[in-house]
Amino acid sequence: MPCDHEAHPGCPIAGPQQEFRARIAAQIRLAETFLHENRSTDEEKASLAGHRLGAFAGGRINAGRFAGLLTAGHRTDPTTLARVDEAAAMLITLSERIEDLTKIDVAPRESLHAAVARALREIGYVFGAARIIELARTERLVESEHGRYLRGLPFAMWSPAERAVTPAIRVRVRGEDLQVAGLADFLDGGLKLVLKVDGVCPPAALARLATPGVYVAQAASRAELDDFMTFDGPAVAAMVPDGAALFTHDPRRGEHTWQRFCVTAMPRAPRRALGGMSPFQQKEDLALLAELSSEPTFPAPEKGAEDALPDPTDQLASWLLGQAGLNQPGPNQQRDGQQQLGGAPPA
Repeated sequence: MPCDHEAHPGCPIAGPQQEFRARIAAQIRLAETFLHENRSTDEEKASLAGHRLGAFAGGRINAGRFAGLLTAGHRTDPTTLARVDEAAAMLITLSERIEDLTKIDVAPRESLHAAVARALREIGYVFGAARIIELARTERLVESEHGRYLRGLPFAMWSPAERAVTPAIRVRVRGEDLQVAGLADFLDGGLKLVLKVDGVCPPAALARLATPGVYVAQAASRAELDDFMTFDGPAVAAMVPDGAALFTHDPRRGEHTWQRFCVTAMPRAPRRALGGMSPFQQKEDLALLAELSSEPTFPAPEKGAEDALPDPTDQLASWLLGQAGLNQPGPNQQRDGQQQLGGAPPA
Protein backbone atom coordinates (compact mmCIF):
# COMPACT_ATOMS: atom_id res chain seq x y z
CA MET A 1 0.00 0.00 0.00
CA PRO A 2 1.14 3.58 -0.41
CA CYS A 3 2.88 5.03 2.59
CA ASP A 4 0.96 7.26 4.94
CA HIS A 5 3.95 9.41 5.81
CA GLU A 6 6.18 11.22 3.38
CA ALA A 7 9.34 10.06 5.18
CA HIS A 8 8.46 6.40 4.65
CA PRO A 9 11.06 4.71 2.39
CA GLY A 10 9.70 4.32 -1.11
CA CYS A 11 6.81 6.74 -0.62
CA PRO A 12 5.67 7.58 -4.17
CA ILE A 13 4.63 11.14 -3.40
CA ALA A 14 7.44 12.22 -1.05
CA GLY A 15 9.64 13.66 -3.81
CA PRO A 16 6.89 15.71 -5.46
CA GLN A 17 5.81 16.98 -2.02
CA GLN A 18 9.28 18.31 -1.29
CA GLU A 19 9.58 19.89 -4.74
CA PHE A 20 6.25 21.64 -4.35
CA ARG A 21 7.17 22.89 -0.89
CA ALA A 22 10.41 24.28 -2.33
CA ARG A 23 8.45 26.11 -5.05
CA ILE A 24 6.20 27.66 -2.41
CA ALA A 25 9.24 28.77 -0.39
CA ALA A 26 10.73 30.43 -3.47
CA GLN A 27 7.52 32.39 -4.05
CA ILE A 28 7.46 33.49 -0.41
CA ARG A 29 11.02 34.83 -0.75
CA LEU A 30 10.05 36.76 -3.88
CA ALA A 31 7.10 38.32 -2.06
CA GLU A 32 9.18 39.26 0.97
CA THR A 33 11.87 40.85 -1.20
CA PHE A 34 9.26 42.82 -3.14
CA LEU A 35 7.61 44.08 0.04
CA HIS A 36 10.91 45.00 1.64
CA GLU A 37 12.04 46.97 -1.41
CA ASN A 38 8.81 48.92 -1.55
CA ARG A 39 8.57 49.67 2.15
CA SER A 40 12.19 50.29 3.11
CA THR A 41 13.69 53.67 3.96
CA ASP A 42 16.13 55.52 1.70
CA GLU A 43 19.03 54.27 3.83
CA GLU A 44 17.83 50.67 3.56
CA LYS A 45 17.40 51.03 -0.19
CA ALA A 46 20.93 52.42 -0.51
CA SER A 47 22.30 49.54 1.53
CA LEU A 48 20.47 47.02 -0.61
CA ALA A 49 21.68 48.69 -3.81
CA GLY A 50 25.25 48.66 -2.53
CA HIS A 51 24.98 44.97 -1.71
CA ARG A 52 23.72 44.22 -5.21
CA LEU A 53 26.40 46.34 -6.90
CA GLY A 54 29.09 44.39 -5.07
CA ALA A 55 32.63 45.24 -4.01
CA PHE A 56 33.65 46.38 -7.50
CA ALA A 57 31.36 49.42 -7.24
CA GLY A 58 32.63 50.39 -3.80
CA GLY A 59 33.96 53.96 -3.86
CA ARG A 60 33.04 54.34 -7.53
CA ILE A 61 29.24 54.47 -7.47
CA ASN A 62 27.05 56.32 -4.97
CA ALA A 63 24.70 53.53 -3.86
CA GLY A 64 22.10 55.95 -2.50
CA ARG A 65 21.92 57.95 -5.70
CA PHE A 66 21.88 54.76 -7.76
CA ALA A 67 18.95 53.42 -5.73
CA GLY A 68 17.16 56.74 -6.21
CA LEU A 69 17.56 56.52 -9.97
CA LEU A 70 16.04 53.04 -10.00
CA THR A 71 13.01 54.07 -7.97
CA ALA A 72 12.51 57.60 -9.28
CA GLY A 73 8.90 58.25 -10.09
CA HIS A 74 7.89 54.76 -9.07
CA ARG A 75 5.66 54.03 -6.12
CA THR A 76 3.72 50.80 -5.62
CA ASP A 77 0.19 51.56 -4.49
CA PRO A 78 -0.97 50.42 -1.03
CA THR A 79 -3.62 48.08 -2.46
CA THR A 80 -1.01 46.13 -4.40
CA LEU A 81 1.23 45.85 -1.36
CA ALA A 82 -1.72 44.64 0.71
CA ARG A 83 -2.50 41.96 -1.87
CA VAL A 84 1.11 40.76 -1.91
CA ASP A 85 1.05 40.68 1.90
CA GLU A 86 -2.09 38.56 1.76
CA ALA A 87 -0.63 36.25 -0.89
CA ALA A 88 2.58 35.71 1.08
CA ALA A 89 0.67 34.92 4.27
CA MET A 90 -1.49 32.47 2.34
CA LEU A 91 1.56 30.69 0.94
CA ILE A 92 3.14 30.40 4.39
CA THR A 93 -0.02 28.74 5.70
CA LEU A 94 -0.32 26.42 2.70
CA SER A 95 3.34 25.40 2.96
CA GLU A 96 2.61 24.09 6.44
CA ARG A 97 -0.36 22.10 5.11
CA ILE A 98 1.33 20.13 2.32
CA GLU A 99 0.20 16.89 3.95
CA ASP A 100 -3.43 18.01 3.91
CA LEU A 101 -3.18 19.23 0.33
CA THR A 102 -1.68 16.06 -1.11
CA LYS A 103 -3.28 13.28 0.95
CA ILE A 104 -7.05 13.03 0.96
CA ASP A 105 -9.64 10.47 2.03
CA VAL A 106 -12.85 9.99 0.08
CA ALA A 107 -15.82 9.70 2.42
CA PRO A 108 -18.07 6.63 2.02
CA ARG A 109 -20.32 7.00 -1.04
CA GLU A 110 -18.71 10.35 -1.88
CA SER A 111 -17.88 11.04 -5.52
CA LEU A 112 -14.22 10.34 -6.24
CA HIS A 113 -14.30 13.05 -8.90
CA ALA A 114 -15.68 15.60 -6.43
CA ALA A 115 -13.10 14.73 -3.77
CA VAL A 116 -10.18 15.13 -6.18
CA ALA A 117 -11.64 18.35 -7.61
CA ARG A 118 -11.86 19.77 -4.08
CA ALA A 119 -8.24 18.85 -3.35
CA LEU A 120 -7.06 20.44 -6.58
CA ARG A 121 -8.96 23.62 -5.76
CA GLU A 122 -7.08 23.77 -2.45
CA ILE A 123 -3.80 23.50 -4.36
CA GLY A 124 -5.19 26.21 -6.63
CA TYR A 125 -4.83 28.66 -3.74
CA VAL A 126 -1.06 28.24 -4.09
CA PHE A 127 -1.15 29.08 -7.78
CA GLY A 128 -3.53 32.00 -7.22
CA ALA A 129 -1.24 33.54 -4.61
CA ALA A 130 1.82 32.99 -6.81
CA ARG A 131 0.08 34.77 -9.68
CA ILE A 132 -0.65 37.78 -7.47
CA ILE A 133 3.02 38.04 -6.45
CA GLU A 134 4.30 37.74 -10.02
CA LEU A 135 1.82 40.27 -11.37
CA ALA A 136 2.74 42.76 -8.64
CA ARG A 137 6.48 42.33 -9.24
CA THR A 138 6.02 43.00 -12.95
CA GLU A 139 3.64 45.94 -12.35
CA ARG A 140 0.73 44.21 -14.08
CA LEU A 141 -1.57 43.61 -11.11
CA VAL A 142 -5.07 44.98 -11.65
CA GLU A 143 -7.22 44.63 -8.55
CA SER A 144 -10.56 44.40 -10.37
CA GLU A 145 -9.24 41.70 -12.69
CA HIS A 146 -6.81 39.70 -10.60
CA GLY A 147 -8.02 40.05 -7.02
CA ARG A 148 -10.17 36.90 -7.47
CA TYR A 149 -7.02 34.77 -7.69
CA LEU A 150 -6.77 34.85 -3.91
CA ARG A 151 -10.09 33.00 -3.73
CA GLY A 152 -8.47 29.92 -5.25
CA LEU A 153 -8.29 28.52 -8.76
CA PRO A 154 -10.20 25.42 -9.86
CA PHE A 155 -8.22 23.02 -12.01
CA ALA A 156 -9.94 24.22 -15.19
CA MET A 157 -8.33 27.66 -14.71
CA TRP A 158 -4.76 26.42 -14.22
CA SER A 159 -2.21 27.36 -16.85
CA PRO A 160 -0.11 24.70 -18.63
CA ALA A 161 2.87 25.72 -16.49
CA GLU A 162 0.85 25.29 -13.28
CA ARG A 163 -0.48 21.90 -14.40
CA ALA A 164 3.07 20.79 -15.13
CA VAL A 165 4.24 21.32 -11.52
CA THR A 166 1.21 19.91 -9.70
CA PRO A 167 2.28 17.75 -6.74
CA ALA A 168 1.33 14.08 -6.69
CA ILE A 169 -1.81 13.36 -4.67
CA ARG A 170 -2.59 10.24 -2.69
CA VAL A 171 -6.28 9.39 -2.51
CA ARG A 172 -7.69 6.76 -0.15
CA VAL A 173 -10.99 5.38 -1.43
CA ARG A 174 -13.22 2.40 -0.69
CA GLY A 175 -13.29 -0.24 -3.41
CA GLU A 176 -17.01 0.13 -3.95
CA ASP A 177 -16.55 3.87 -4.54
CA LEU A 178 -13.89 3.39 -7.21
CA GLN A 179 -15.76 5.22 -9.97
CA VAL A 180 -12.84 6.54 -11.98
CA ALA A 181 -14.29 7.79 -15.28
CA GLY A 182 -14.46 11.42 -14.07
CA LEU A 183 -10.74 11.44 -13.25
CA ALA A 184 -10.03 11.88 -16.95
CA ASP A 185 -10.93 15.56 -16.43
CA PHE A 186 -7.72 16.01 -14.43
CA LEU A 187 -5.20 13.88 -16.34
CA ASP A 188 -3.15 16.68 -17.85
CA GLY A 189 0.25 18.27 -17.40
CA GLY A 190 2.24 16.53 -14.69
CA LEU A 191 -0.64 15.53 -12.41
CA LYS A 192 -0.16 12.15 -10.74
CA LEU A 193 -2.83 10.41 -8.68
CA VAL A 194 -2.09 7.45 -6.40
CA LEU A 195 -5.30 5.69 -5.38
CA LYS A 196 -5.16 3.55 -2.24
CA VAL A 197 -8.13 1.20 -2.64
CA ASP A 198 -9.58 -0.35 0.53
CA GLY A 199 -11.65 -3.50 0.11
CA VAL A 200 -12.95 -5.35 -2.93
CA CYS A 201 -13.08 -3.17 -6.03
CA PRO A 202 -14.12 -3.43 -9.69
CA PRO A 203 -11.42 -5.62 -11.26
CA ALA A 204 -10.22 -3.37 -14.09
CA ALA A 205 -11.72 0.07 -13.43
CA LEU A 206 -8.64 2.04 -14.51
CA ALA A 207 -8.50 0.43 -17.96
CA ARG A 208 -10.91 3.02 -19.31
CA LEU A 209 -8.47 5.85 -18.41
CA ALA A 210 -5.70 4.61 -20.71
CA THR A 211 -5.09 7.04 -23.56
CA PRO A 212 -1.94 7.38 -25.71
CA GLY A 213 -0.23 9.94 -23.46
CA VAL A 214 -1.40 8.88 -19.97
CA TYR A 215 0.37 6.36 -17.73
CA VAL A 216 -2.12 4.04 -16.02
CA ALA A 217 -1.46 1.20 -13.60
CA GLN A 218 -3.15 -1.17 -11.20
CA ALA A 219 -0.50 -2.52 -8.86
CA ALA A 220 -0.12 -4.63 -5.75
CA SER A 221 3.11 -3.18 -4.30
CA ARG A 222 5.04 0.08 -4.04
CA ALA A 223 7.87 -1.41 -6.11
CA GLU A 224 5.56 -1.37 -9.13
CA LEU A 225 5.23 2.43 -8.92
CA ASP A 226 8.81 3.32 -9.86
CA ASP A 227 8.01 3.73 -13.57
CA PHE A 228 4.82 5.56 -12.62
CA MET A 229 6.71 8.31 -10.79
CA THR A 230 9.40 8.72 -13.46
CA PHE A 231 6.86 9.19 -16.24
CA ASP A 232 6.98 12.73 -17.63
CA GLY A 233 3.28 13.40 -17.97
CA PRO A 234 -0.10 12.74 -16.35
CA ALA A 235 -0.43 9.42 -14.57
CA VAL A 236 -2.83 7.52 -12.33
CA ALA A 237 -2.10 4.36 -10.39
CA ALA A 238 -4.25 2.31 -8.03
CA MET A 239 -2.95 0.04 -5.30
CA VAL A 240 -5.57 -2.69 -5.52
CA PRO A 241 -6.41 -5.71 -3.33
CA ASP A 242 -6.22 -9.38 -4.32
CA GLY A 243 -8.67 -10.35 -7.02
CA ALA A 244 -8.21 -7.25 -9.18
CA ALA A 245 -6.42 -7.09 -12.51
CA LEU A 246 -2.77 -6.02 -12.41
CA PHE A 247 -1.48 -4.09 -15.41
CA THR A 248 0.45 -1.07 -16.60
CA HIS A 249 -0.08 1.16 -19.60
CA ASP A 250 3.18 3.00 -20.28
CA PRO A 251 3.17 5.37 -23.28
CA ARG A 252 6.95 5.01 -23.51
CA ARG A 253 6.74 1.37 -24.57
CA GLY A 254 5.54 1.78 -28.12
CA GLU A 255 3.42 3.43 -30.74
CA HIS A 256 0.56 0.94 -30.68
CA THR A 257 -1.83 0.42 -27.78
CA TRP A 258 -1.08 -3.28 -27.32
CA GLN A 259 2.64 -2.47 -27.08
CA ARG A 260 2.04 0.00 -24.25
CA PHE A 261 0.10 -2.50 -22.13
CA CYS A 262 1.55 -5.15 -19.85
CA VAL A 263 -0.98 -7.34 -18.02
CA THR A 264 0.31 -9.58 -15.22
CA ALA A 265 -2.99 -10.69 -13.66
CA MET A 266 -6.41 -11.08 -15.29
CA PRO A 267 -9.15 -12.27 -12.91
CA ARG A 268 -12.46 -13.81 -13.80
CA ALA A 269 -15.43 -11.56 -14.36
CA PRO A 270 -17.36 -10.93 -11.12
CA ARG A 271 -20.90 -12.22 -10.71
CA ARG A 272 -22.29 -9.58 -8.39
CA ALA A 273 -22.68 -5.83 -8.43
CA LEU A 274 -20.23 -3.67 -6.54
CA GLY A 275 -21.13 -0.15 -5.54
CA GLY A 276 -22.76 1.35 -8.60
CA MET A 277 -21.19 -1.09 -11.07
CA SER A 278 -23.18 -4.07 -12.35
CA PRO A 279 -21.54 -7.39 -13.27
CA PHE A 280 -21.95 -6.43 -16.94
CA GLN A 281 -20.04 -3.16 -16.47
CA GLN A 282 -17.24 -4.87 -14.59
CA LYS A 283 -17.06 -7.56 -17.27
CA GLU A 284 -16.85 -4.84 -19.92
CA ASP A 285 -13.83 -3.30 -18.14
CA LEU A 286 -12.07 -6.67 -18.22
CA ALA A 287 -12.99 -7.16 -21.87
CA LEU A 288 -11.66 -3.71 -22.70
CA LEU A 289 -8.39 -4.47 -20.91
CA ALA A 290 -8.04 -7.78 -22.76
CA GLU A 291 -8.71 -6.16 -26.12
CA LEU A 292 -6.40 -3.20 -25.59
CA SER A 293 -3.51 -5.40 -24.47
CA SER A 294 -3.79 -8.02 -27.23
CA GLU A 295 -1.64 -7.88 -30.32
CA PRO A 296 -3.91 -7.73 -33.37
CA THR A 297 -3.98 -10.77 -35.65
CA PHE A 298 -4.96 -10.99 -39.31
CA PRO A 299 -6.44 -14.08 -41.04
CA ALA A 300 -4.16 -15.92 -43.47
CA PRO A 301 -5.21 -15.67 -47.15
CA GLU A 302 -7.21 -18.59 -48.50
CA LYS A 303 -5.40 -21.22 -50.51
CA GLY A 304 -5.12 -20.15 -54.14
CA ALA A 305 -6.10 -16.57 -53.34
CA GLU A 306 -2.66 -15.36 -54.41
CA ASP A 307 -3.19 -16.84 -57.92
CA ALA A 308 -6.51 -15.03 -58.29
CA LEU A 309 -4.89 -11.65 -57.75
CA PRO A 310 -3.61 -9.81 -60.86
CA ASP A 311 0.14 -9.88 -61.40
CA PRO A 312 1.50 -6.41 -60.49
CA THR A 313 4.15 -6.76 -63.23
CA ASP A 314 1.52 -7.40 -65.89
CA GLN A 315 -0.52 -4.47 -64.64
CA LEU A 316 2.49 -2.14 -64.82
CA ALA A 317 3.42 -3.32 -68.31
CA SER A 318 -0.15 -2.83 -69.54
CA TRP A 319 -0.23 0.69 -68.11
CA LEU A 320 3.09 1.63 -69.74
CA LEU A 321 1.95 0.31 -73.13
CA GLY A 322 -1.29 2.22 -72.78
CA GLN A 323 0.55 5.44 -72.01
CA ALA A 324 2.64 4.92 -75.17
CA GLY A 325 -0.44 4.12 -77.27
CA LEU A 326 0.93 0.68 -78.16
CA ASN A 327 -1.87 -1.48 -76.83
CA GLN A 328 -4.71 0.05 -78.89
CA PRO A 329 -6.43 -2.47 -81.23
CA GLY A 330 -5.89 -2.04 -84.99
CA PRO A 331 -8.73 -1.73 -87.58
CA ASN A 332 -8.86 -5.49 -88.26
CA GLN A 333 -8.95 -6.23 -84.51
CA GLN A 334 -11.80 -3.73 -84.09
CA ARG A 335 -13.87 -5.40 -86.92
CA ASP A 336 -13.29 -8.82 -85.42
CA GLY A 337 -14.37 -7.53 -82.05
CA GLN A 338 -17.53 -5.99 -83.46
CA GLN A 339 -18.45 -9.23 -85.28
CA GLN A 340 -17.91 -11.22 -82.13
CA LEU A 341 -20.25 -8.87 -80.27
CA GLY A 342 -22.88 -9.10 -82.99
CA GLY A 343 -22.19 -5.73 -84.58
CA ALA A 344 -22.30 -5.27 -88.35
CA PRO A 345 -18.96 -4.59 -90.08
CA PRO A 346 -18.62 -1.18 -91.66
CA ALA A 347 -19.67 -0.87 -95.31
